[in-house]
Amino acid sequence: MTIFWLFSLFVVITNILLIYFLKKVRDKNLILKHQLDLKSYQLLSQREEKQNLEAIKIYQRAIFNNLEKQSDGQEIEEKIIEVICQTLGICEAKFWQFNPSLNQFYFKYHQGIQDHQINDIPIEYSQIKISPENITQRIKNISFDKNSPFLTENTINLLVEKENNVNYSTPWGIFSFYISEDDFFDNLKIEFIKHIISIFTYSLEKNKSLELLEKAIDSSLNGIVITDSSQAHNPVIYVNKGFEIITGYTKEETLGKNCSFLQNNEHQQNGVKKLRKAIQSGNKCRTVVKNYRKNGELFWNEIYINPIYNQKGDLTHFIGVQNDITKKYNLEQALSKKTKQLANFSKKLKAVNELKENLEEDLKNNLNYYLKNACHILNMQIGIIVEVSTSQFEIVSQYCTFNNDLFFDQQYCLINILSQEVTKRQETIYDESTSSFSLLSSQNISQNLSITSYLATPIWLSEEIYGTIHLFSVEKTDHYLIYQKHLIEAIALNISRTILAQEKELEKEHINIALVENQERLNDILSSLEDVIWSIHPQTLQLMYINNAAKVLYECELSFFFQKRCFWLDLVHSEQQENVKALYSNILSISLFDEMLNNHDLEYKIILPNGKEKYVRDRAYVIYNEQKKVIRIDGIITDISKQKEIQKALVQSEEELRLIFDSAPIGMMITDQNGIIKRVNNSVCQLLNYSFTDLINQNQENFYHPDDIEKNKLLVREILNSSQGKYSQERRYLASNGTVIYTIVDVSILRNNQGQTVQLIQQIIDISQVKNMEEQILLDRLYDKLTGLPNRFLFLERLEKTLTKCNKSSNKLCAVLLIDIDNFQKINDSLGHNIGDDLLIIIADKIISCLEEKDTLARISGDEFAVLLDDLTSYEQGEIIAQNIITACNTNHLLDNNYFASSVTIGVTFSSVNYENKEEILIASLGYQKPEEMLRDADLTMNQAKKAGKNCYQIFKPIMYKQLLDKLKLESQLRKALSDGILELYYQPIINLKTNNIAGFEALVRWFHPDLGFISPVKFIPIAEENGLIIPLGDWILNTAAHQAHLWHQKYPDLNLFIAVNVSSKQLLDEHFLDKVDSILNKSEVNPLNLKLEITESILMDNFNVAKNLLDKIQARDLKISLDDFGTGYSSLSYLHRLPFNTLKIDRAFITPLNNTNDRHAIVEAIVALAHNLSLDVVAEGIETTTQETILKRIGCDFGQGYLYSKPVDATGAGNLINLFHI
Repeated sequence: MTIFWLFSLFVVITNILLIYFLKKVRDKNLILKHQLDLKSYQLLSQREEKQNLEAIKIYQRAIFNNLEKQSDGQEIEEKIIEVICQTLGICEAKFWQFNPSLNQFYFKYHQGIQDHQINDIPIEYSQIKISPENITQRIKNISFDKNSPFLTENTINLLVEKENNVNYSTPWGIFSFYISEDDFFDNLKIEFIKHIISIFTYSLEKNKSLELLEKAIDSSLNGIVITDSSQAHNPVIYVNKGFEIITGYTKEETLGKNCSFLQNNEHQQNGVKKLRKAIQSGNKCRTVVKNYRKNGELFWNEIYINPIYNQKGDLTHFIGVQNDITKKYNLEQALSKKTKQLANFSKKLKAVNELKENLEEDLKNNLNYYLKNACHILNMQIGIIVEVSTSQFEIVSQYCTFNNDLFFDQQYCLINILSQEVTKRQETIYDESTSSFSLLSSQNISQNLSITSYLATPIWLSEEIYGTIHLFSVEKTDHYLIYQKHLIEAIALNISRTILAQEKELEKEHINIALVENQERLNDILSSLEDVIWSIHPQTLQLMYINNAAKVLYECELSFFFQKRCFWLDLVHSEQQENVKALYSNILSISLFDEMLNNHDLEYKIILPNGKEKYVRDRAYVIYNEQKKVIRIDGIITDISKQKEIQKALVQSEEELRLIFDSAPIGMMITDQNGIIKRVNNSVCQLLNYSFTDLINQNQENFYHPDDIEKNKLLVREILNSSQGKYSQERRYLASNGTVIYTIVDVSILRNNQGQTVQLIQQIIDISQVKNMEEQILLDRLYDKLTGLPNRFLFLERLEKTLTKCNKSSNKLCAVLLIDIDNFQKINDSLGHNIGDDLLIIIADKIISCLEEKDTLARISGDEFAVLLDDLTSYEQGEIIAQNIITACNTNHLLDNNYFASSVTIGVTFSSVNYENKEEILIASLGYQKPEEMLRDADLTMNQAKKAGKNCYQIFKPIMYKQLLDKLKLESQLRKALSDGILELYYQPIINLKTNNIAGFEALVRWFHPDLGFISPVKFIPIAEENGLIIPLGDWILNTAAHQAHLWHQKYPDLNLFIAVNVSSKQLLDEHFLDKVDSILNKSEVNPLNLKLEITESILMDNFNVAKNLLDKIQARDLKISLDDFGTGYSSLSYLHRLPFNTLKIDRAFITPLNNTNDRHAIVEAIVALAHNLSLDVVAEGIETTTQETILKRIGCDFGQGYLYSKPVDATGAGNLINLFHI
């Protein structure tokens, strides 16, 4: 049935393809018909023929060209319009496509339209119908709507329908063509338009039919192949999806190839030959061939091929149908193989049953007979029968077609392991089912033997296993384990029956074998011993037996012992030889008279033939028979050289230990369980300043520190009562001179076998020096070395105790005064640390003079002292003490023969406060819980006092801490703003007062916080200066300004605008400042002349030489330098002419008073005159009125800056100002 349906499918597909080719023939006939239609034009009159000859040729060429063309992806309506317009020279064409859901046409495509408004066309204007019969009828039935509003003498409109089925069609669209006014649509042009539209619409329907046919073929599960037989190698020109699924090859990988590539060079198959013959003769063919998929997988391919001939009878193509029958083929092959296996099994089973007819009386021969035939019947090359006893596996029969002694060596563990597993499992096993064989295979044992198959089964005798039979194959042949299992079990059954028949004879043989084996085993044991075993005749002393150990011990061959009686006695050392020989002679004489003799055991030294010395232990045993007669003398000689060496080493070790004990650098003491000293070394005597005689036999408690005697006795008692073997303790001894000796004592307890304490070995290490150091460290940890005052740690400890008392009682009041020496760092740096240290000591004495004994003064850092005022009666008392300290310290001190003025600044905080401000009472009434908090607030207050002018004191108010927190919070937010890029750079214009144009800008940083709004630079710049953020902030400002200056220079190259950037003193003193400037200049590509750095006077006053060197290097980079806020600080005219300034900026403090044009303004005039005399430009800051501007212009000031011109604006606003000032 399967073949019938496959053949039916083949016929159907063949007919479909024939229809496809007949359709192509019909298309060609249609082309011929159109050619005939064109010839009908020739029936026109001679005059019309001459006039239209050229047009006919053009139309004819256009029609024939498009009859053979397929759409290349272009919309068909676009192609129609393109062909008609090109052929007829039409000026304008439109296409409206019908939308069935809206029942109206919509404009889709046009050509040649300029500015026309296209509106939807109602369907009632569409009256042209196209019938579906054929192309001729289509052309005849196309008509025009003469009443259409879209029709003029130069316009035609055509409605075209498309078929849905035979009885129903729907509008497709309207084509509208407009020709120039000096032309018109004659019948020839109209007919041409009809033909073109019909041709393209028919082509569209034909392509859809062909696509449907191809989809039908692709849906087949069989592989469909079409080849071109007209070409030499019959290449594939078409394959369907079924072919791709079966073979794994895609259409692109197959087209152009011969189908033989699926055979993988196996071209000599019978099926392939049959196919090749059918193709050569052009006949049909059905056959099965072996093919390979793309992934290399083999499959069996059932192939039908059918030739295709054209109308002339020429063979043009082959159509092939492929069917994957791999599963069916494999089932057939498996069935055939199974049948052969059963026949083979039946034959071999018969041969097994015939084996018992040719047996002999000898069991071994019978086992060999069974084993050999088992190998032949089961196609194995190696056979082994193993007899199984309680603890042994013995090979009793073996067969091999080749020589391999390794397999038959009983010492080789493979057969033993396999036999053990068969015996344990009590069933037939084979290679895949035995873990032992798999394990050995993984160790490459079976690979070396080339084992390919293995089979084994137990041999049963009644209900016990007699042995196992093992068969191995070394050839790669098919083994059918199910049948082999039955065959080997049948052979094992025959063997067991044969063994039972000869059981008595085998039992006798086994007994004899066991006796031999026992003797061999005894020999093996004697040979394996390291001791020499010997036996001699009691009367002749002739050697009867000696084992191989004699060769090792005496380092000579065994033949020496047999050549001469008692050869080993000649090797005894000369000092002991006479005694040893006398002993052996005594043994001989006694044995001759049959007297009883005790065994002897002696040690002596021997000299080997090679001169080496050894020590041996010689033991002799006289052996008697049942009649008490001496039958032989046995002996054992043991090499005891190593024991002698060990004994010698122990003696030496004991001596060394004694020397180590006596000369050890640490104290060594041995006592008994009662503490009586039995032994001490010299170190203990030196440590305690006693002699040996003073210490020996004395109780160690006599030398303990009196305060520790009971404690030490209790500890020793507890340790001895426990099972502890070691312990360590810190112990104090009292030397003979009364000195306390601190020691660490490590005690090891020696106990006997009954667990009783025998001795205590004590190692005594002197740690007196360490103890003294610890005390000094403790002192150093709590006190300042220079002044001897308590340090921070001890101060906080005392403050914590005081605070605890104050918090427990509301009547208790204490205060902390944090004292800082003003300008101490300058004194220390300029005059040296020695002068600074002297000053610290003097100030400490001054402060102490103002305190009571109950108060604490501590030095908590370099130049800071802290005072703890305990038990104050009032807040005023604390303030008085603070003022007294300021007064006492505010004086001149004689240091290094020079007087130096000093002063201190103090921050005071009380343990509790009582202010009228409710908010502050609420905060302070909680009190201090930690001493660090109180010291922190004192430090905060001291810093506030420093800012207030030094040489004074201030009292802490809780609001100060809140202000500090606000400051820290602002600092944190400033860091984040800088890292997140929230800061902005604004620019305030600097005006040239002579030209009233913008000369440049000053860059000013602005911070617009997302929550807090605008934060003034007055608030965050000091914070940045204080915590070091001013350096990264200044780097960012300089970098941003440099890039902006470069942009403005590119945009306004003729204005030479500059940007002035404020640079802090910390930036200038940064060792990497110049490197950063160079990097910014390189990356921004700014002209250095367009940047100006503004610095303040403070850096000049503090670091003149450093500043001058730095400013010179800045000038060398063509950067301009301005001196900012001139006149507000410690201005010195001496450095103006020595430093490379370009500009001097007058602070707004001097500009604000300029309110009257009639007054003299001497200071400003002097500054401007001074600057001009030094060739410096002058910039006036803070100009806010026209009066100020007028005065400055009259004085001759060069530049002005202030809100009169503009407030600081962002870069965009600055750009607007540039445009405004320079229009």
